[in-house]
Amino acid sequence: MLSLSIGFNPDLWTLESVCRRTVENKRGKVDIYIFYFAVQFLPFHVWDYEPVIVYESEDEVTCLYDALHYYIGCSKKPELVISYPWRSFYEGSTEEKVELDKMPQRELTDELIKVWRSRDHNPFSVDEIFLEDPWKALDDFRKGERVKFGEEQERKIISLELPEYRDVEALYNNLSLALETNEIIRGFKWPGVLAEYVLSSSIEKESLQSFLARKCIAERVVLEMENLARIEEELRSIYSKARETS
Repeated sequence: MLSLSIGFNPDLWTLESVCRRTVENKRGKVDIYIFYFAVQFLPFHVWDYEPVIVYESEDEVTCLYDALHYYIGCSKKPELVISYPWRSFYEGSTEEKVELDKMPQRELTDELIKVWRSRDHNPFSVDEIFLEDPWKALDDFRKGERVKFGEEQERKIISLELPEYRDVEALYNNLSLALETNEIIRGFKWPGVLAEYVLSSSIEKESLQSFLARKCIAERVVLEMENLARIEEELRSIYSKARETS
């Protein structure tokens, strides 16, 4: 069962509905959640779809979620915090728990997905494989062959001038740019995990190697330790520069 808490003022929640479907086969059960919001605050646009997928088999539980710009984050347990103002997720919990069973519920039907995909502005862009064959999507992620839920197609309406979030926006934008253009960082197969390392502030508490080990990624990393150290150095540079400008 998914456990979700809020990393911001709950008055800013603005959730429209929790849309959910369950897929079962011989490998186990998969609960697919789409947290549907009327607006997104950073960058500001209407309609926001945040995916969380919880896998349960006889010997493990795995959770995939949007860590940043649809880059996939992962956790060994379905206990997440939803952050503000960009509404990505990271592993953990806060005192502000979300009672999912008391949230507006809606079945994630094919008809609903069709409506979402047909929108001119910010259509739903989670790849079909996550909805129809989520175990295959998980296998692809573990091999480093699938790093995003899909390509977001949002069209930004306006940038909000919120002084209290300028440092957050700088970090968000700089990290997004680094994941896409930094040659060292781009060589890592699981960019969503790197995004969570920074945005969850785990970078303040532990090394990247330790963080990857907790995520069960370290055993799959085919990188020299020197490269891993350079990746961490680049991420820390991005983090510190955003803090200097705040």
